[in-house]
Amino acid sequence: MWTPRYPVMQGEGSGSGSGGDGLPAPGGGGPGPGTPWYSGLAGEGAELPALVTEAPDFSTFVKNAVELKAYQGDSLRIPGPEASAEDHTAFQTKLTERVPGVYYMPNPEDPAQIKALQRKLGAPEDGNGYTFTPPEGGDLDEAMTTKYRTWANDLDMTQAQADGIYKRFNEYQLAAVGALKNGHDEKITALKAEWGVTFPDRVKKIDHLVGKYADTEGFRAELAAGNVPPHILKMFSAMADGLLGEGMQMVGTGGEAPAGLPPAEAAERAAEVRNHKAFLDEAHPEHKAMVAKHLEYMKQANPNASQDPPARAGLG
Repeated sequence: MWTPRYPVMQGEGSGSGSGGDGLPAPGGGGPGPGTPWYSGLAGEGAELPALVTEAPDFSTFVKNAVELKAYQGDSLRIPGPEASAEDHTAFQTKLTERVPGVYYMPNPEDPAQIKALQRKLGAPEDGNGYTFTPPEGGDLDEAMTTKYRTWANDLDMTQAQADGIYKRFNEYQLAAVGALKNGHDEKITALKAEWGVTFPDRVKKIDHLVGKYADTEGFRAELAAGNVPPHILKMFSAMADGLLGEGMQMVGTGGEAPAGLPPAEAAERAAEVRNHKAFLDEAHPEHKAMVAKHLEYMKQANPNASQDPPARAGLG
């Protein structure tokens, strides 16, 4: 702390009119009216610090000086440009002790400092510390979530960051899958309209063909669930017709028609059978099967229908 150098007054030491500390004795020899109390404390041309000149009197100056010393003793000195790494470390330690909520900006090229900052912001010590929120209308995939925990920990993501980005990813996936399913359903509806009442029979025929080959269980499961794209159904239907012969009957089914159809639908299927070339051509290898199927449809369309050959069974 700056210590004022008091000028030696006349009669220094013990003379009358002078105090023992070199200051004018109370009641005599002091500055005249209108003269600052610190007049004469500095030599000619020298400037006194603001701590002195801003104090209205000596008592205030002493009080301010004491407070300043206490403040400086409790303050932190910010390391200068030439400070060593040890000085910076010591400053950071003192700063975090004095202000618990503050953190020194880490060096972006120092992985250890970055990791320490992320830990303070909420990054768990390992991947198992993350918890994730399932997307609305869906569940978390266990295998994918396990991988994501590892990735989030490798990147030192905070809990909030990891949960937020994973939730958005899952919502995007659900929306994409939903859009694909809607498009698929629309195309299947169009194919059903194109194939008419033969759609179920064509699918069964595809299944029968594919079932002749090994390792096709997955495809057959997707076929049964209605998940096979329409263009794939068309391709396999053409293959089935080429390998098994055209017509709606299945090899080994004996030409049986599906049971329990509503009369109106059974009548529609019977009409479609009557327009099939295998039904119209007696020489066609599938003619007998188609005739038998027509009779089955006619029985369901009209329980009182004739049991006679198709030339007279509902054909006039």
